[in-house]
Amino acid sequence: MITKYFCLFLLLIISINIKGQDSTEIKIKNAIESELKHFPEATLIDIYKNFFQDEFGPGHIIPND
Repeated sequence: MITKYFCLFLLLIISINIKGQDSTEIKIKNAIESELKHFPEATLIDIYKNFFQDEFGPGHIIPND
């Protein structure tokens, strides 16, 4: 529950500073807003995992042998 409010707080801070932002920050803000729109119960860990898997894929760093 606390992480959900932390995510919303992060969005608020990003939204306040939207003027003068470069396109990367705007894309990140939009991605977080979209994630929370589709998954309102998402936590900070879920959002981090979403960005991490977008960059590195769904696999594990250490194989499960």
